[in-house]
Amino acid sequence: METTIEKLQDKFHEMFPNWELSDGKAAEWLDAFGFNACLSAFETARSSSPKNPLAYTFAILRDKADKKESKGKKDRVYISPYLRERYETYIESGDLTSDEVNILCRARAGQKIDHESLLSAEYRLRRAVYSFNSRLWCPSSVGYWERRAWSEMSDEERGYWDFAELTERGKVLANQWANSEEYQRMESLGVDALVEEIFG
Repeated sequence: METTIEKLQDKFHEMFPNWELSDGKAAEWLDAFGFNACLSAFETARSSSPKNPLAYTFAILRDKADKKESKGKKDRVYISPYLRERYETYIESGDLTSDEVNILCRARAGQKIDHESLLSAEYRLRRAVYSFNSRLWCPSSVGYWERRAWSEMSDEERGYWDFAELTERGKVLANQWANSEEYQRMESLGVDALVEEIFG
């Protein structure tokens, strides 16, 4: 009996006969977006006849997920784009959860928060700043830098690049950051001073 992963791979190959969806990528997309969302993205991608269906489909899935997430956050407090990117960085690295970020945002907006929950979230934030900054150059954080590399590409570039090249581009950006003056300054500040500077 076919597994869900195999069904998704079959559908992808059916729509793009010259391309294959790997076991790992199929499992990743299923976990992050769900089977029906993937099928819908395949259909949308096929109608555009992209040069790289894998990259194009991934872009569609991420775009839909981002729109869905923003729609579901209407009840949450406003957060500036700068702080939002900071928090999303720590969520992506696994150092903070979305619930902890919500607690921190609500506290920043002056809402009443359970004392223990706020203390825990603030402690985790300090650990996040330290642990994330200390491993930015490591392969474990490449996913974050892949996203940054993807955001810097033009639509034309996205049609030609594959995931291996995107990973390499991400590593280049990570190394550039690790050797930058700003990174060295942040390292010298120390965790508490850095958290205060970033989040106030």
